Amino acid sequence: MTERENSRVGIYYALYVGLFIFCLVGAFTLPPSITSSRVLGWFGLVGLFAIPILVIFATRSRIRNAVEERDGTLISMKRIWRFTPGYWRYRSLARTRIELEYIDAEGATHRALCNSGWFSGVEWLEDEVVSDEPPPHT
Repeated sequence: MTERENSRVGIYYALYVGLFIFCLVGAFTLPPSITSSRVLGWFGLVGLFAIPILVIFATRSRIRNAVEERDGTLISMKRIWRFTPGYWRYRSLARTRIELEYIDAEGATHRALCNSGWFSGVEWLEDEVVSDEPPPHT
């Protein structure tokens, strides 16, 4: 994991924790007329859905960059869902397993399996060559 990726992960995590602390402090210190308004609820809903979506985009970008570092072109990427004890509690910090296909610089098609997470970067688990011939151009 490069230093740039480490700093990105740190920034995402700091924003997530900062938003959480801001909401807690706001809930306990703001006057009831503000905390009972609908605007604060809308901000909470936007944060609730925006942060996981940003995590998904960050994971996809991290994997796309890792494939490009191998001089490859990404064809497809699919998340493999696994439900383990504590999954829902730690899902934003846990590693996500991704199955992907890519074409390397010589034109061979690879099928790979990797883990990606907040602190681990991209960890390649499997990488096998499916076909040595380049795909037909359309």
